Amino acid sequence: IKTMAVGTSHLEIVIHDTGRGIPEEHLDHIFEPFFTTRPGGSGLGLTVADRIVRDHTGMIEVISPPGAGTTFIIRLPQYQPDPLVTRIPEAHL
Repeated sequence: IKTMAVGTSHLEIVIHDTGRGIPEEHLDHIFEPFFTTRPGGSGLGLTVADRIVRDHTGMIEVISPPGAGTTFIIRLPQYQPDPLVTRIPEAHL
């Protein structure tokens, strides 16, 4: 797992494994609800992860060449404080 800033607007989280990768015919389906290749799997893990990232105006990219592992790249916007909002000092809360 690696994290880094992308300019001043986004953060990037890179997760890579060295497994066998995701078969090409499955790549278009991995974020679909209930899609699973595991016995007993719910098929909701990546669906929920994708929804959380999109709800924060981010994106997930998947790179999975056959036999070379899988890389998930998650990009999220960095927090940008609103210059028009004045912060109340904690002593006054």
